[in-house]
Amino acid sequence: MNRSYKEVKIPVSWGTLAGKLWLPNCPQTTKLSGVLMMHGILDNASSFDPLIKYFPQEMTLLSLDLAGHGFSDHYSEKLSYQYFSLLSDVIEVLRFLSWEKPILVGHSLGGVLAINIAAILPDKIGKIIILDGSYPPKIRYELFSAYMSRLYETEIGPNKEKIYSTKLAVVERILEGHPDLSRSSAEILSTRGCREVNGGYILTRDIGIPKILLFYSRYVFWKVLDQFILDNITMPALFTISEESFQFTHQKEIEKAGIKLSPTTRLEYVKGGHQVHMDDPREIGKLITTFLEQKRKSKL
Repeated sequence: MNRSYKEVKIPVSWGTLAGKLWLPNCPQTTKLSGVLMMHGILDNASSFDPLIKYFPQEMTLLSLDLAGHGFSDHYSEKLSYQYFSLLSDVIEVLRFLSWEKPILVGHSLGGVLAINIAAILPDKIGKIIILDGSYPPKIRYELFSAYMSRLYETEIGPNKEKIYSTKLAVVERILEGHPDLSRSSAEILSTRGCREVNGGYILTRDIGIPKILLFYSRYVFWKVLDQFILDNITMPALFTISEESFQFTHQKEIEKAGIKLSPTTRLEYVKGGHQVHMDDPREIGKLITTFLEQKRKSKL
């Protein structure tokens, strides 16, 4: 059965975040809870559309557009896309929702956000599902130093939005940024990845998002808080690792960390690339369904 969704806007301290909300198809018998989904960098809330049918019908689902993505507001020029900013945004969303023991689902960058939130709020999160979200290796200081020098020398100013003449051109642009993504999945992302203007279409995401900044800031975050995270994630957790992902070698670290995280942690390797949850969601969908059907074990 296909579930319908509605567009929602959630206020945060600096603006508004958008999302897609799926309400239960049957009355809930437990206290209000739900599933919060967080996409990867340069994706949007529609990236979870192919997986929705694998979640129980009685669950409330909210797929969030992170700041500067999809239909969410963009940061001002004075507020950069630091990892910590995105992290605080999601915490604000959780506070607004006031769900009891929500389940966090994250892909790629969204997975790293979910892991850290679970570590920060271990008593408030029910379960986590991490889809190809890497456990970064230790960063070498010389690489970080080179990055900071590059950031210093980069001029930051207003961004000029390119106008694409057709929706097809937008899909082609999405495929350029996601070389391992199928065309059908790119079309799904385009549903909230652009908006119509005079003369064509413009991207809804903030074209000023500095990808390398997000990349390195989360590496440093993990380096500093590595042991804190391992000590605080005790809730049931499902990690899926895509065998053909560009991050595969980095994600091998999860295998070492997974044993420490929790007796209820599951680590599953799946066939496909980084965007397999969109391109062919069947295997991941079945893993999610099985994982959610398991009763939470009481802590010893």
